[in-house]
Amino acid sequence: RIFSFKIKDSMKILKMFREIEYKRTVKKAMYDMESICDCYSIILEVVRSGGRRYSPSEKQKKIVPAIEYIAKNYNKKLTNDELAKICGLSTVYFRKIFADVLGISPILYIQELRIKKAKGMLQSDYGSISDVALSLGYTSIYDFSRAFKKSVGVSPMQYAFISQKKE
Repeated sequence: RIFSFKIKDSMKILKMFREIEYKRTVKKAMYDMESICDCYSIILEVVRSGGRRYSPSEKQKKIVPAIEYIAKNYNKKLTNDELAKICGLSTVYFRKIFADVLGISPILYIQELRIKKAKGMLQSDYGSISDVALSLGYTSIYDFSRAFKKSVGVSPMQYAFISQKKE
């Protein structure tokens, strides 16, 4: 969906964008973190300046418990039946609503979340690829490597190497 907002003080937001541009050009220490913070500040300013409040649809409200549960337990083996039960829905109906709202199946959503977490871990000094795989709930490094390569296009080892090289 696209939301439009009426902005009371557009010059203030323009100034915030210019500040981000300046920080990225100068590249002072911690500019990445400051830029992220500044982006959130812009979003907050836009939302504060008025306009409609976002309110989730009835379908979205029904799957919120599952999304929250997934966020806390993505490293465990989760099933559609378990997630549907948390929402108080039948498995078939839960899968349909989930796919309607998010555009992907619950299991694919969990896999994408795990891969996203894996990318962050591989970019940091988290540990070995085996450690990353086990911490994300994969039963073997082979399952993790296959899922990672299918999603990202390169193996976890290649991704870690490329990420470290960029720094």
